[in-house]
Amino acid sequence: MSPRPLSTLAVAVTLALAPGLEAAEPAPSGVAVALEAKDLERVEVTAERLDGYRVDVSTTAGKMPLPIMETPQSIVVVPEELLQDFDPIFLDDALRTVSGVNQDNTFGNTADGLTLRGFSADGLFRNGIRTLGSRSLTPSTQRIEVLKGPASLLYGNIEPGGLVNVVVKRPQFGDPLRTLEYQASDRGGSRWNADLTGPIGRVGGEVELAYRLVADRDTSDYWRNFGRYDNTFLAPSLSLRGDNLRATLGHEYHDRDEPFDRGTVVVGDRIADIPQTRRLGERFEFLTEETRFTELDIEYDLGAYTLLRVVGAYQDSEGDDLQARPRRVTVDSEGEPVLVRRVDGSFGRYADSRYLSANLVHEFALGGVEHTLLAGFDHERSVDGRAGFLLGRDEPIDRALDVFDPVYGTLDPSLATPIANGAYRASRRTSGFYLQDRMAFGDAWTLVLGGRSERFESVSRTVGVEAPTDDSDGDALLPQVGLVFQPRSWMSVYANYAESFQPNTFSPAELLPGSPTSFDPESGVSVEAGAKVEFGGLRLGGAVFRIQKENVLVIENQLPRLVDQARSRGIEFDLGGDLGPSTRLMASYAYIDSDDGEGRLLTNVPRHTVGAALSHSWNEGALTGLSAGVSAQYVGDRDGGANPGASPGGPEFFNMPSYSVVDVFAAYALDTSAVPLRFQLNLKNAFDERYFPSSGGSLRINPGQARTLYGSVTLRF
Repeated sequence: MSPRPLSTLAVAVTLALAPGLEAAEPAPSGVAVALEAKDLERVEVTAERLDGYRVDVSTTAGKMPLPIMETPQSIVVVPEELLQDFDPIFLDDALRTVSGVNQDNTFGNTADGLTLRGFSADGLFRNGIRTLGSRSLTPSTQRIEVLKGPASLLYGNIEPGGLVNVVVKRPQFGDPLRTLEYQASDRGGSRWNADLTGPIGRVGGEVELAYRLVADRDTSDYWRNFGRYDNTFLAPSLSLRGDNLRATLGHEYHDRDEPFDRGTVVVGDRIADIPQTRRLGERFEFLTEETRFTELDIEYDLGAYTLLRVVGAYQDSEGDDLQARPRRVTVDSEGEPVLVRRVDGSFGRYADSRYLSANLVHEFALGGVEHTLLAGFDHERSVDGRAGFLLGRDEPIDRALDVFDPVYGTLDPSLATPIANGAYRASRRTSGFYLQDRMAFGDAWTLVLGGRSERFESVSRTVGVEAPTDDSDGDALLPQVGLVFQPRSWMSVYANYAESFQPNTFSPAELLPGSPTSFDPESGVSVEAGAKVEFGGLRLGGAVFRIQKENVLVIENQLPRLVDQARSRGIEFDLGGDLGPSTRLMASYAYIDSDDGEGRLLTNVPRHTVGAALSHSWNEGALTGLSAGVSAQYVGDRDGGANPGASPGGPEFFNMPSYSVVDVFAAYALDTSAVPLRFQLNLKNAFDERYFPSSGGSLRINPGQARTLYGSVTLRF
């Protein structure tokens, strides 16, 4: 799969020059009418700065716009302005100020890995649709919504810790907006980005059209001692709106060619004391992935208080990877620590997914109670697999890599050959019906009752070898109840109870012949209580929670077993908003006490985390146009997992040390009459902290990025 040149600039300019007509505001839908009736504050963009760090409405918790104060769950929105200020590189960077979120295994630093409230966040969504893409934070990201706790009622099979929903940029019907950005860093390489949107015109005098095109080309150097990104991203979209109809057709194409990096290792009883920039792999390591995502979102007002929404999406991906896999740490003939590796990798990886959802929202009053009824159906069918797997031999000790004085080039990737059981194919199908009623008893009380009926099927087969076949199916009935008490518009107290499920699936080659071929799904139960308070432009949310899982599948030495119970419980606080017209703040704290069901803490889950981001802009005087800010995160020590293959004397398990990391930015907006410009500097890991955000075991420890300076210039035209 070869990288494609960015040949879309001419297309972008052509679309940008499309004629635009003055656009009127769309007619409100039934849901919009209900929200307006609750006197929600409307925010309009009037300057270079965006809407600030406070967001009052979320679309994730209810599959409709809902005030966060009236939602009986903890939900945090990372706004567009924070993303612009601190320019995070990956999804976990963007979520540093969200409580209960931590980095998990990142598959060689090539994919998003997160935990939410202690459990793996397998629920990574894009516009409410489960995504196949390995990286969710793309150039088309508008904002990120994090919903805490079980979300199976509306989203099906998902871990009980919650979900992360990335909301993407959509066409704008107002004034045209066209930006072109160039970015470089002190590590080398460059990145170009174009974002163009605006109205196109009318069709038949009634229907308005608008477009958006986001294009990005990244050829930056990897921050470690070798490696390079070669990525192309393209996202065109088209929207229309009429009196009763709104629709958006969007497509995203992402072609990635990136370094595959297993990180560092434990030597003896601690992580190897080597520079963060030193790789323990080889130059031939890579991951290529080509993904496509097409979505059609249609809304139609059946009346003043009834809204029909239909969403369809198709995704597919293909790729390959090759790595110098760490096998064990030992000592050579001179007693020096060395890392034994081998070449392996998959080829012909593929995946596709088809998604269809339809729901109806109807508002009515009965017996003095206001009801918002949501009834829906969704269906998802996915297939994934690979054509084969390459495997080489462990390198001999006398040629193994000296961890403290490495000599590269000792592994020959051409010696890796396909293995007999390397090919597999898995197919999964889920269908769910859900019903939820939000009942408002006057201005103070809101009761939410809901249930979901889910049917799932899963089949996995390994080609060319005798191995168990994963052939699982079953049903799940999932209730959810939430209660909100809002005695004042600026204060609410809530509680909720919810259940979740997740089918226990596996790759057949992971198990010995004769092993069981079907397992009951994981089940989760969550209880949460919390409060939200608004004051001085800020909103503070606090929650206490307890999550418990059963039927957790664990595979050791190719033998499966079920862990009866894993749990997490804790307390968290999230603060966000604007301290005034020029100062913005987001901050969080979480305490999580976890247990893997066998007396150990859950891997990569610290007991204590703290995050904060503060920014200020100067809007008058000699510093007009300047903005600056600082972001900081503290993560406590964590369980790093098992320690197989560690050097002699190493412990059976190991811990990850605590760390603090600080980022800063400064930007200057030059508002000229010709072309407005914005200059920005971002310094990542300002104090060059040596830290490790996650672990996949003692041979796969992900190092945090060393200090790196990024500079960018953005022009609007």
